[in-house]
Amino acid sequence: MPTINFTGVEAGKFDPIPASIYDATVYSIEFKTKKDDAGGPGFYEWQFAIQEGEYKGRRQWMNTSLKPQALWKLMETIQAFGIEVPKGPFNFEPEQFFGKPCRIKVTLGTWEGKPSNNVDTVMPPKGNVVPGPGSSVGMKTAATPGTPAPQQKAAGLFGR
Repeated sequence: MPTINFTGVEAGKFDPIPASIYDATVYSIEFKTKKDDAGGPGFYEWQFAIQEGEYKGRRQWMNTSLKPQALWKLMETIQAFGIEVPKGPFNFEPEQFFGKPCRIKVTLGTWEGKPSNNVDTVMPPKGNVVPGPGSSVGMKTAATPGTPAPQQKAAGLFGR
């Protein structure tokens, strides 16, 4: 068994970053359940990686609940990526979001009595136009200005 020297090593500590809007990518999305909500529908924990500036590489988190009264947040987040969400069943595949660029609105809050960050809102990346409800216009990317990308439509059953 190796000997590890912890001399001068302090416990990991990350101070919250300033509340602002940051360019980011989706790092991961994981389905989770709360221990105190046995039988509940669970939630998705989104992890974002900041892509630019002083906080490049820092990770930020957001949860989207699967409770019916909270599904608006998941729908709003999916739409930020230019995906049309139907008014019925939807096959959510987290993998399709990995590495996708976006902007995140980070706010300051507290968790267990300590200052922390929260991702309040996910928005399209700079230079992108995402269609509004009922629009037939596709997402326009900055890489190909003026050229609409194919609009993605979701179908199937809502899955975990």
